[in-house]
Amino acid sequence: MRRWLLIALLLLAGAGASACSDDGGASSADAGRDDAGAEAAPSDGAPSSDADAGLTDAPSESTVDAPGARSCAGPGEDGTRTALCTDDVFTVGGHQRLAVVCKPAPLPSGPLPLVLGFHGGGGNASQWRNTLAWELTAARYGFVFVFMQGCRDNVADCSGSASYLWNVGKQGESSSVDDQAYTLEVIKRLKAVHGLEIDSGCRFATGHSLGGIFSYSLLCDQPTLLTAIGPISATPTDATCTPHGGTSIFHVHGVVDDNVPLDGCCSLAQQTPASAQYLAGCASLARCANPLNWWPPVRSGKHPFHDGVGLDALATGLGCSGGWQQSSKSGATSCYAYPSCAAGRSVEGCLVGGVAHSLGNLDSAVDLRDHLWKRFSSHPAR
Repeated sequence: MRRWLLIALLLLAGAGASACSDDGGASSADAGRDDAGAEAAPSDGAPSSDADAGLTDAPSESTVDAPGARSCAGPGEDGTRTALCTDDVFTVGGHQRLAVVCKPAPLPSGPLPLVLGFHGGGGNASQWRNTLAWELTAARYGFVFVFMQGCRDNVADCSGSASYLWNVGKQGESSSVDDQAYTLEVIKRLKAVHGLEIDSGCRFATGHSLGGIFSYSLLCDQPTLLTAIGPISATPTDATCTPHGGTSIFHVHGVVDDNVPLDGCCSLAQQTPASAQYLAGCASLARCANPLNWWPPVRSGKHPFHDGVGLDALATGLGCSGGWQQSSKSGATSCYAYPSCAAGRSVEGCLVGGVAHSLGNLDSAVDLRDHLWKRFSSHPAR
């Protein structure tokens, strides 16, 4: 009991912390319990090799398309289209919520692919949009993009431009906000309110930091919802996740990220022998940039406090075999994947050397919209 009380007090203390913007701006950020606080400035001298992330370097080829499968390319590229975005405000679970729905104009005929975008912890839809203008990519290639916006337990109206979180069910943290019900309602309203025909076999999600972690939660808890996810600077945290064969994963991560490190991290209390939260196993893990936080490793999910279901285990559900191997390298970015997954599915992790947690810095190094849409659009429909 003493341990849980101390956790609760630390989380309350962290809720008011301020930091640099998680999405690359200069306003609000990942603070308190959400995304581990502000990022330190990228250091050219920090370890940036692929070996530092504990990955193999045996080259292999990884393909996405299954022979004869219908891809999710949609109507294709048209540089004359523009983006038309609409604020959709509605109530779900006792909270007023916002989703910014962006569609191509003129609207192409037929069902369109859908991409849901989840901002980082402490951010909002506007900040996410200002950093990554996904609506422009959606207009050019003919898909619907929705800038999703989080909420907080004690805020009834979460439709304004404030600091919001996502409920990822992380051990030691509680939330009464049902963000998954909100997500399902957004998808339903695309047809019912906005009159949009969505290709149910081509629904995708991406998110940065806590938003990327939430995309992993959707993969686990809504196994028939998404075709693929593109988490950025995130890690799987669900302990009860059952790996399944429906949703591919295209993960992007900075090698020197100390907010949500690839190899996991422990809080200050978890590394302090005099603390009620002390865990001897935390001696081998880094300390999180936010000393109140902790995160499991991306691949194994193993943490002294609470194990999640990591990327390796999720790959088993997709029928992947042959081991985690290098599939491509471009400049400082090395991508790794399983060489063979069932039904054209894929598990890929692209690691960006010399880059930490900042969404803006990752985008400068990788061009995240182009990187993810190439993978989503060439993926076979479910």
